[in-house]
Amino acid sequence: MTTPRSALRGLTGVALAAALTGTAVAAVTSPAHAAPRADYDQCPDAYPVSQLEEGQQVEGRTTTRGTTPEPFTGSFVGTIDDGIGRDRDMLVFRLEGSSITQNGDQPGAGIWAGISGSPVYDPTTGDLIGSVSYGFNYGDDTLAGVTPASYIYDVKNLGTPSRIPLKSEKAALARQGVDVPEGASLRPITVTRGVSGFSAKNLGVAERIGKRAGLADSSVRSGNAATRASKDYPIVAGGSVASTWSYGDITTASTGSVTAVCDADVFAFGHPDVWSGSSNQTLHGASAVGISRSLEPYKLSNVGAPVGTLLQDRLEGIYGTIGQLPVTVDLSSRTTFEGRTIPGSTQVSERDALSYVTALQTASDALSAVNAQDAGGESTIGWTISFTRENGSEQTLTRSQRYSTRDSLVDDLVSDVAGDVEELQGNEFEEVKITGIKITNDLSSLYRAYRITRVDRKIGSTIKHVRPGSTQAIRRGKSFALRFTLERADRFSATKRTTKWLTFKTSERAGRGGLVQIAGNAYDWDFDDEDFEDIFDDYSDYEDEEDEGSPYLPRYKAPANLDQLLALIRNQPRQDDLSVYSGWRSRYTGNLGTFDKTLRADAIVFGGLTFKVRYS
Repeated sequence: MTTPRSALRGLTGVALAAALTGTAVAAVTSPAHAAPRADYDQCPDAYPVSQLEEGQQVEGRTTTRGTTPEPFTGSFVGTIDDGIGRDRDMLVFRLEGSSITQNGDQPGAGIWAGISGSPVYDPTTGDLIGSVSYGFNYGDDTLAGVTPASYIYDVKNLGTPSRIPLKSEKAALARQGVDVPEGASLRPITVTRGVSGFSAKNLGVAERIGKRAGLADSSVRSGNAATRASKDYPIVAGGSVASTWSYGDITTASTGSVTAVCDADVFAFGHPDVWSGSSNQTLHGASAVGISRSLEPYKLSNVGAPVGTLLQDRLEGIYGTIGQLPVTVDLSSRTTFEGRTIPGSTQVSERDALSYVTALQTASDALSAVNAQDAGGESTIGWTISFTRENGSEQTLTRSQRYSTRDSLVDDLVSDVAGDVEELQGNEFEEVKITGIKITNDLSSLYRAYRITRVDRKIGSTIKHVRPGSTQAIRRGKSFALRFTLERADRFSATKRTTKWLTFKTSERAGRGGLVQIAGNAYDWDFDDEDFEDIFDDYSDYEDEEDEGSPYLPRYKAPANLDQLLALIRNQPRQDDLSVYSGWRSRYTGNLGTFDKTLRADAIVFGGLTFKVRYS
């Protein structure tokens, strides 16, 4: 067990008083208490919790407004064996004061999300008993589970805490009206993942993106993160602290409370954030705005400037250091709409969240530019992903896409750019380190879409209509042209009827039969899918299996290395591409021969057809 130095006592109170700013909220204290202590050390020794007795009075510190911790009080109720986890017992206290119980005209909020990590002290010795980290029920319940201080301090060294000999106090819990079954584990106080860049009105977009990024269990709210992390809020015991996957335009912050500060070491939460083990998140001070007294109360706060790195995210709490910041990925963007330009900038420290944050940045930029929710329109978006390969070479992946819809354009345009980030970073062939992402997005309020309504072929001066599934007679080695008639996809599209031509030359080696496929590459993403399928591109569909429907289609194989994967990604068609594929078998060897051509239109293109060819 790591025990903080007792020599820090006496000095910390002076430093704390100089660091605190803001106005404290008046606290309600128990009549059984004397006046609360004016201060506690930032890095106290761990209290020997085996000495706790039922009804023993304690004091704590938490912050509900600004950056100044305020006192609360409590009494020891009992212990739950293995309540936190295997060989990790939990202390149970009944708390009051601050905003836990009624404060003036304000009703009590109970144990709210964001109180986790608030230190609990023995007022006689000043030792740290632990942190408020678990709750029994939602609402205004004042019963709280406390993680012992020795567990919290052990997180720094990744030590597995020795079992502390605690009393079995389930009878005492029963006297408090709490039913604790054998082997019960309490719920950690919810960590609210605040996401900036989204108003409460359009926060559903962020939630939908999160679910598709595998974050369905995250509690995502607006109001818990700052758009610009510029203010330097102090990190003190009982104060607010945030750990972020990203900061800037898109700040994704878990906000809780600081348990102890030992020199540059910060201990907080008393339970995990996402339980990642080792971590590379960024640490920030935070300023509380207030407590939202909803069915599941939570603390609203503004996140300050980055001050350090979160190193451990463990069952017993989180641990980080103040000073050196983690290496981040620079995510920059430029979005234009009707003459206005919206610049974007976010730093991403948690690489596992990179595709998620990329999707959020893209969506937030569009919402800011259009200033309307679920609005349709058109987007021409391009992106460049810079990365370093295992051999140290620096490369880029550049691609673009076009979208147009009458419904929510924002839901559509995040898919490809986030998918490329996910596919590149999670590839199975070699370790890739993404170093930067740049996105440009030109938006329009117009919905523009074509549909292929007719195809004609021209050989010499003869033009014939091509019907789906028909067989067309074509001479080997001769040229022929296809004319495509593009109509408005529906009556709402701001396009006009047009025609496009593509010319081809057949192979001298073609056998008797062949196939031509014509396709517009527009597609729709269904964000109401109850299965919440991943938005990200999945290239696993390219299996080593021949299509049973035709001998003239190629055998698509999954990429065998990173270079093949990059080529596959780069060759993905745009939605405004009209693609023509031709396949035939050689009359000499029987091998498959193919050619492809692509025509780029001025709007997205739906529809297509297939016809057969008889060569002569």
